[in-house]
Amino acid sequence: MVKDFRSYQKLTGQFPDNLPQLEGKIWHHQPVPDFGSDKRRFTALNYYYVYTKVDPLTCALWRFQVGQKEMKASTYFLVIGIDTIRDWKGPSLAKPDIEKLRPVPTNDDLKVMGLTEQPMIDQRNGGNKSAVAVQKN
Repeated sequence: MVKDFRSYQKLTGQFPDNLPQLEGKIWHHQPVPDFGSDKRRFTALNYYYVYTKVDPLTCALWRFQVGQKEMKASTYFLVIGIDTIRDWKGPSLAKPDIEKLRPVPTNDDLKVMGLTEQPMIDQRNGGNKSAVAVQKN
């Protein structure tokens, strides 16, 4: 998924404003998925995703397990840049709680929900290595 967002960014110079834009340039599903009324949500392979463009060079993605394992699986929040990924992992969330989430929460919001930041993935210079993330509020 990260690769698809970055492919779009390389083609257009920015991350997509919404998921139909990504569908039109990168995915080409038949039939086109339902991206919700806000055009930022979709379900694929037992995961529910909520996408947000932060700025032209940054986007955010929530990922939740759905189906039989949804209350046992972790919740993930990713901030994707053009060459870094910051991600947080935490306990599963119930569907009603998911709908109340801020698209781009603060570090304090993530801590309150029990999400813990994982080592940052730094892909500059073709690498896929972890780096120590600098915390910003």
